[in-house]
Amino acid sequence: PPLDPDLEMQYRLCVVIAHLKLHMHKHAQEKLQQLLSLRRRRAEQGQVQSSPLPYSVHVLAAELPAYTGNTVRSLDLLHTLLHKVRIRLAQLNEDEAESSAPPELDELSADQLTALELPSPPSAFALQTLRSPGPLALDPQLDYPFAYRAEPSTQTSATSYSLLSMWRRREDRLQVSICARLLEQGEYVCAAEQLAQLAQRHPANAVVEAARGRIFLQLGAVRAANESFARCEKLLAHLHNVSSRGVARSATTAHTLLLMNRAYLALSAQQFPVAADYFDRVLQVDPDNLVAANNRAVCWLFTCELGRAIQSLEHVVRRDPARNLNNTLVFNLCTLYDLRSENSVRDKKYLMQLAARYGSDAFDPSVLKLPM
Repeated sequence: PPLDPDLEMQYRLCVVIAHLKLHMHKHAQEKLQQLLSLRRRRAEQGQVQSSPLPYSVHVLAAELPAYTGNTVRSLDLLHTLLHKVRIRLAQLNEDEAESSAPPELDELSADQLTALELPSPPSAFALQTLRSPGPLALDPQLDYPFAYRAEPSTQTSATSYSLLSMWRRREDRLQVSICARLLEQGEYVCAAEQLAQLAQRHPANAVVEAARGRIFLQLGAVRAANESFARCEKLLAHLHNVSSRGVARSATTAHTLLLMNRAYLALSAQQFPVAADYFDRVLQVDPDNLVAANNRAVCWLFTCELGRAIQSLEHVVRRDPARNLNNTLVFNLCTLYDLRSENSVRDKKYLMQLAARYGSDAFDPSVLKLPM
């Protein structure tokens, strides 16, 4: 018998997500296009499809082109989706005004901002042979592109959230994604404009202010960065007033954010020993922070402590190879091996052995830079 359409859709979505987890973005995009084409054909044939396509799938379809090298196409799709969301928000705002119901202000959650781990200031990666962690660094994996999280259906969310707050969260999510794509393109001014809109809607959000400060550093606007970081610190000082759904969910998270801000400011002033100290303090609080580990090693490189930089990254990898065999970190470690000696093949082969034993399917062997 033919498979139930809803079950088939869920099955195909699982296939798409499986390809994403393996970083097989082209295959994921092909599978998603097959799913969308199938639904269009069924709609044209008049077949009834009991459940609508989840909203998250529309977001996924808009984001995927960026991971196959077509960031401009992704931005176009995201802006189109954002326009439709804002039309829906305008309609809901009119309904709220007619009913005289007070609008529900919803906190911008940390889950929506995980895609905004911004790149370090340019001075931290002045050597072109080193690879930046990049604008899309997610916990717990540094290079995982984005977290797929199914949106609740309208019927379900109406019981626990208002429709208005749900569509506001969707608007926030899209603007965060647009900002991340703009950062990939080096469009820091446009990214700052997106974050300014988020800051207006969420003036008590510390992560938004921290993100704005890091973009200002990219633009060389140190004074504006200092002002954003100062507002961030002020917000973090009132951590106990942040709800459980807020950005800073714990004192540890708040302290890490504070130290990272200070480290980036030190980097912008080329105070590499001071920056390395801040990154070291971050790792004392959050040992699994691969961005801090990578940047600390780069700081030690700029202070002519090549051996210390290598040992620090080796320690991170060996401490938990199943988790920390990250493509960016391994690439930088192999670059440091090349700087230390032309005979670096032995060290790289040891990393290759670790990758063969502990590496995930997403590990890219080319980052080892071994001769063919």
